[in-house]
Amino acid sequence: MQLKPIFFLGVLLMACSSVCARAQMSVHALSGVVKAVGPMGIDVQIGSDTTTHFKLAPGAKVAVNFDGGLRSDSVAANEFHHVGAFIVVYFYGYGSDVTAVAVKELNAGPYAKVEGRITDYDRRGHKMTLTDADGKTHSFTLADHLIVDSDEGADDGRKFSPRKGDDVRVTYASSGTQGTVSFIHASL
Repeated sequence: MQLKPIFFLGVLLMACSSVCARAQMSVHALSGVVKAVGPMGIDVQIGSDTTTHFKLAPGAKVAVNFDGGLRSDSVAANEFHHVGAFIVVYFYGYGSDVTAVAVKELNAGPYAKVEGRITDYDRRGHKMTLTDADGKTHSFTLADHLIVDSDEGADDGRKFSPRKGDDVRVTYASSGTQGTVSFIHASL
């Protein structure tokens, strides 16, 4: 008869951990060009040949871990309608089952992306240098409102402290010989 209380306690603990895990969903971010917007979601071209469909977050508040500054500097995904805009989309989920929470439209571009390994990072000077797979060096200024996505989720650039040799993908607005980075995907 002692097994029933232990079994019940085990079931209760599993249920609580499931609810707690759901409450801890982290919001991540990707950048790209909006290809379509509709009641079913937003289609964003992430790479040259990759388009991702993001469902829209339900009207009710979803418990997610989303940086307050990023949230206040964006609009709810279901309120965004600018096809052709270059954006950062904030989402939760995995693989093809992703749900957009909010969208941040980036300033006028043109925007480009490059992947590479960090060779220099100057937090105070707001500068970063990386070398791509072909050995080409790219120097960047970091935007004042930098957005960084890592394994832990999306946050503002104030917390970003990469090490020399870290692999990243940056989204930048090009101007002459230098670019200004608006978004860093640090979890490659």
